[in-house]
Amino acid sequence: FPDHDPLDCNVVDEVSDVRTRQMLWSRRFPKDHPGLLVEPEENRALIRWQVSDEGVRDELKNYPPIEERLATFKETKGVYFLEMLDASTGRVLGAQLVDTGGRGSISMLGDRAIVSHQGYAEIYSFATGLKEGEIFGWLRAHCNTANLVSVRGENQNELAVYDLNTREKL
Repeated sequence: FPDHDPLDCNVVDEVSDVRTRQMLWSRRFPKDHPGLLVEPEENRALIRWQVSDEGVRDELKNYPPIEERLATFKETKGVYFLEMLDASTGRVLGAQLVDTGGRGSISMLGDRAIVSHQGYAEIYSFATGLKEGEIFGWLRAHCNTANLVSVRGENQNELAVYDLNTREKL
């Protein structure tokens, strides 16, 4: 692929159990190497593709509704295609498009993707494929089992705790 960075072509990611050193699964990326985030506490992995990458076009063929939704975007800078995986098997659990605006960071919490921007966080559901809402403030921490997040507001000495299911301040 002469138009690709040679270090990003034909990359194979392997996920292993650190205790046994046994390989759990692997995945080959022939054109572009996306980001991989593993959350062992949740047994989840997140593959993050910039939609401008050549390799994502092949991947999106497996997700016609997401491919159709991407076609409606006027601007794709900062738009990512996400695949949430079972970290122990590599099986895809869900897929999603998120728009970071080119300035946000992406994390995951349960079956949600959280895009943190300066001053607010957007919550996307892998279950529905839709944006659920926003929480204003700077995301600081989250509790996976209780679906809670804490954010720092304008007053830097205070944290607010929100329920992710309702996005209500607790």
